[in-house]
Amino acid sequence: MKQSEVREEVAMIVKAIKESDAEVPSFSEGMRPSLIYFCLVHLIMLVGMIPMVLFERRIDSNFYCSMYFFSVLFNLGFGSLIYSYHMQYLMIPEETRRKSRLLAMLREKVSHYAYFHFGILLTVSAYCLPDGMASLLPLVQIPLFFITVFVLLFDLGRFNLPSLAGLVDAAKDELKNKELQEFLNGVNKEER
Repeated sequence: MKQSEVREEVAMIVKAIKESDAEVPSFSEGMRPSLIYFCLVHLIMLVGMIPMVLFERRIDSNFYCSMYFFSVLFNLGFGSLIYSYHMQYLMIPEETRRKSRLLAMLREKVSHYAYFHFGILLTVSAYCLPDGMASLLPLVQIPLFFITVFVLLFDLGRFNLPSLAGLVDAAKDELKNKELQEFLNGVNKEER
């Protein structure tokens, strides 16, 4: 895409959000990707614990419990981040989401990086499963997350895009300014 096309798409998205009269997306609709992420990651980690228990290749249980606890907290935090961005994505009218090339490109890139993230987690888990070291997956998960996010932001940075949150906020600010101006115009007319 050319930068001029990106600017046109951004303007179209902001205008669509401003003019939209759609319902606010439901909580369950917004939570879907977060729940998928949370369940898949913890399923991979639970499968990684099987050899540790079966083959008695145990690590210090206090260390593992604390590592797993921080992993759950990290995944809850990351799940809330996924939820907030998905809700902002759902605030864009469906028709605009379908016809926007920019949003299609963003969806494709985010899905590719999500597949990369889960692919690495599965590969590390499968590689370490026979040795009983797959139970250490939470140690791999946090650096992998930062690497994935860094590469995704680096890739999307080429397009000089405002963030999705920026688009939604810009539309809200413009709408508030318009409503404020209409209110002030109404007050000025009443004073005359």
